[in-house]
Formats: sequence, C-alpha cells, structure tokens
Amino acid sequence: MSVLRREGSESRASDVWKESQASKDARDQQDSGGPGKATESTTELKSPLKDRGVKAEIAAEVLLMRGRVLPSLPARKCFKLFVGGYAEDFSMERARLHTNVFPRLHALCMESGIDFDVVDMMHCVNDVIPPEPNFAQVCLQEATDCLEQATVGLRYLAMVGNKVGLVPFPAKLSKHAYTDILNILPEEDKEVLKLWYVPDEGSYPLHYKLQSPLCAAEEIARGADIEDLGPEDRLRAFRNYRAVEVSLRRSFLQASQLLHVAEYNKSLLQSEMELFLEGKHGGQGCVMSLRYIRGINNKDGRAKIYKDVQKDEVDSSWTAYMDWIHQNRAQQLLGSGKQIVRSTINWTPFGVTDFNEQHKVKQKERRRRKRTGRSRGAGPGPGPGAEAGQGQEQGQEQRQMQEQGQEQEQGQGQGQGHEGDVVARIRSIFF
Repeated sequence: MSVLRREGSESRASDVWKESQASKDARDQQDSGGPGKATESTTELKSPLKDRGVKAEIAAEVLLMRGRVLPSLPARKCFKLFVGGYAEDFSMERARLHTNVFPRLHALCMESGIDFDVVDMMHCVNDVIPPEPNFAQVCLQEATDCLEQATVGLRYLAMVGNKVGLVPFPAKLSKHAYTDILNILPEEDKEVLKLWYVPDEGSYPLHYKLQSPLCAAEEIARGADIEDLGPEDRLRAFRNYRAVEVSLRRSFLQASQLLHVAEYNKSLLQSEMELFLEGKHGGQGCVMSLRYIRGINNKDGRAKIYKDVQKDEVDSSWTAYMDWIHQNRAQQLLGSGKQIVRSTINWTPFGVTDFNEQHKVKQKERRRRKRTGRSRGAGPGPGPGAEAGQGQEQGQEQRQMQEQGQEQEQGQGQGQGHEGDVVARIRSIFF
C-alpha cells in the first residue's frame, strides 16, 4: 500500500493510539478493580512511530481503520542505471559490461543493502529487425523511471560512437499534423503515409497511429493475424518494410524542414541526452563513453554498423551532429572531468572486432617483437661501458613506451586493447 506524507500526521497518530490504549486500560481496570495498572500504562505512552513492536502495529491498524494516512517509511537505496546510445556498434563493450562489470556491481550493492538494476533497452537491437512503433516511448519512460528512482550511483551511461542510431517515427499523429504532412508530400509518399498511419477509432480527439512493421507481411494482406506469423514470415515482412521505411523517413525529414517540427526527425540519443544531461539534474550521475573511429571506408558493407551510411553515401547531417557531440557538446554538458571517457581507433580491413583471426595473428606478432626487442636491448654489466649501456637501455625503453602508446591509440579495437580502453576505464569509474 502506498503511503503519503501529511502535515501533523505523527501527532494525530499518537492521539488516536492514546485514545485506544486509554479505553483498553479502562476496561482492564474494571475487570481487575485496581487503578494502578491504568496509571502505569498511561505513564509509558509513546509515539507509535518511534516505538517499534506491538504498539506501532496497533497504531497503524487504528489509523487505517479510521482512514488516516501514515507518514512515508524510509525507502531502500536504489542504484538504477540506464545504458543508452546505439547498441550494435558497441555490441562487444555491452557484452563485457553485462558479463564482467554488472554482476560485480550487483554483488557489491547486495552486500551494502542497495537495490541494483540495469536498464539496457538497446541491448541486442540491430538494423535487421525494425522496432515496434512505441519502442522509443517505452525507452524514454524507462529512462525517466531511472532518473526518478535512483538515489545512489550512476543514472545514465551513454555509449556514443560515430553513428547516431535509432531515429524513430512518431508513434501517433494528431489529425491536424497528419493533414499538414499530407499537404506537402508527393503522391507516392502520400499513399505510403495513408497506408501506414491509420485512424485510431477509440481515441478522442482522433489521432492516427503507426502500424507494426509486421503488417508488411503478405499474409496480413490476406487476412492473417500477426500472432500467426512464423519466423520466416516475419523476416519477409521486415524485408518488405524496408521500402516503407525509406519512404517514411523521406516524408518526415521533409516535414521537419518545411513545417519546422524537430520532433519528426529526432534521434533517440537526442531525447536521452535532453532528459539526463539538459534537464533539471544537469548531468549529475551521468557518464559518456565517446569512441571515435577514424578512416571508415564508406563502401565497406560493415561501415553502416558504425556510421550513418545509406547506399555508400554518408548522411552528412547526422555525421555533423555526431562530430559536434564529440568535439563540443559533451564537454559543454559534463565538463572535462571523469564523466567523459574518450577513445580513438582506426578502421581496418577487418573492421573493429577482436574475434577476427587475422587480428589475433597480428597481436601475437606484435607481442613477439616486443619480447625480442627487450631481450636484445640489455645493456653491458658494470664497467667502463655501463653508463653508456644504461643510456641505450633507457632510450630503448622510451621508444618502446612510445610504440605502445601509438599502438594503444591506433590499434584500439584490434584485440583486447579495445576492452581495456573503454570497459576497463568504465569499470574504474564504477568502483
């Protein structure tokens, strides 16, 4: 049962409890025939909100029976973290967080009597399966719950790369907005909008709701239900929905420019940052992991995972927005302290995954060269050439440190160094 805090409720609780106790003592006095018991009980009256045990339970029952409201009880501390940003380009880092970091955090919180919860709505979300129309609303509602319910620890961990990620379509349109968009669209896009935004007859005032991507299945057109679709039918529906998605994206982009409605072309990452970083909390309890990939080959089929690329062409508007976050906006919102974790990696013909065998071969070769260089770089023993040998050894150590620094900067993502620079640093912030 939820309880509310009311002014003066503690004093009313004491009065009600005293009345019930006094009547009970009066009955006991009549049964025993002596006034001493009632006097003794009256002198020991205490507030039921401060005295634990049977007296507090009796007072609570009396208050509930008379319709009174108890003050709110002290709640447990809550560590509730929302992991944001696009997921597919950070799939390896998110997997390490879920398998290595979050279990340790959960154990530490349990030992300290703190509730721990992680909300990662984008985990396992990719470009193959389009989200449902209300997915963005559910994500933002979960983000709001994390912001309001968390009392200790971090609230928001944003993993931001070169790609902006999900740009959801409006789940519903008012009749006025629907008519305005139709008036500016060409006939082809107008027909698509009419087909996929259908009137919600049960709503007042009337609005138009976006249908599920599964409605692109041919079986739906023949009268089948969505629940009856098998896995292969769903995949065919998603492939058919791609053409619809392109048309709707073009329509809402045009609407946002001509009608000056930014919500029609707003990414989920923008909404998250506005909620956590630009709201009344001002970035308190938030961390951003910024990873920048240099030299992405836009013609590579894997480039679309890490960058906003459509048919070998870069979406310049979103690319400029992500560059702005990396260069200016993140520091404006969070400053230059530990709340920002930066890393830079180079694009390679093998992508940025450490599961590629050729990457592992290169890593083994690099470690072998380091060991060989250390064994050959030993200086002479004590004697006339000892000082010169120490100078040579120090110079070689400096060169090795420079090489390691360059490899860490240029080779992140080509092996375990990627986790070391991103996940390990995030782990250090957590603990």
